[in-house]
Amino acid sequence: MATRFDTPLARAQLSSFSLPQRPAIRDLAARIATLADALPETALPAAVADALQPYLGRADLLDPRYTEGDVEQYRRHLLYADPLRRFTILALVWRPGQQTPVHGHTAWGAVGVHQGWLEARSYDLVDAGSGLLSCTETACGEAGPGDTSCVQTGLRDIHRLACRGGDGAISIHVYGRDLSQDPGSINITLPH
Repeated sequence: MATRFDTPLARAQLSSFSLPQRPAIRDLAARIATLADALPETALPAAVADALQPYLGRADLLDPRYTEGDVEQYRRHLLYADPLRRFTILALVWRPGQQTPVHGHTAWGAVGVHQGWLEARSYDLVDAGSGLLSCTETACGEAGPGDTSCVQTGLRDIHRLACRGGDGAISIHVYGRDLSQDPGSINITLPH
């Protein structure tokens, strides 16, 4: 799914972006870098989700320009790209009715709701016959301000996020790879 972030102009502007705009993001990035230095990759998603939680809902976390959405689809804002390419921090801004496709990830991830509410649906990958794969919904829940979750690399944690109502939502996503040039490459989109 292409987002407004996925344009040639946006990529060109982001390629020179290296420092976070707010001290809270700089502090969060330093905590995640410390975790990346100390823990095996399989332990990072849960540890990063725990590190992210105290920053959620803080008024000083996001510069106002990173809270702007798009009327067509959810919008990604790059907040930080680790210079060693170990992780990326993004803010996703959601308007009511916007959702991701059903997907897994090309790297581990941790997500927290900064503002508003998101619906999270989980799926299992199943054989639909004739060599085709399909996704079957297994759970549905809501996440609100301060809630976090995490995913491992691949198709173990297939899901869809959606903003169903209210005034929209903002979520903070940390992924275990450099996404500064192509943030959409984090998703492995699946049939549903």
